[in-house]
Amino acid sequence: MHYWQNCAPCGCIEPYNDDYMIFDESTRHYVLTENAIVERCAIDIRARLSDNKTVNPEIVINKLCRTISDEIYEYLHRYSIHNDRQDFMIATNAKLRTVIQRAMEYQADYFLANGDIFLSLDGNERGKEINEMTKRILLNSGICYTGV
Repeated sequence: MHYWQNCAPCGCIEPYNDDYMIFDESTRHYVLTENAIVERCAIDIRARLSDNKTVNPEIVINKLCRTISDEIYEYLHRYSIHNDRQDFMIATNAKLRTVIQRAMEYQADYFLANGDIFLSLDGNERGKEINEMTKRILLNSGICYTGV
């Protein structure tokens, strides 16, 4: 079943962009924006990058935001075999959109404090890629529910 067709009859919202998240049409996932990291996480990411003499901060910031999004959606997809349905629900439900934004904000804090633990070769770090608050937000939202 294709969930991305004809959203209007269920009263769902259309996926949309704002100052804090954009909807990536190619992946059909929300992605945090630089503005969210600055205003909601209180992290001046550009100032951090200026210390590293990054050639193009835009590219690094976009990569960071997409990586955080991928981490969140990958975590969610562990709980369901119906990933298209799960993604559709997130994209078209205002409450779940808010949940994803909050989860990504906590994950951004964690990521920027600890680095990309998904890339770690240290066996002791396996299973610690996702922030505990992020996990709780997602689990308590019901989006990870897989049925009885």
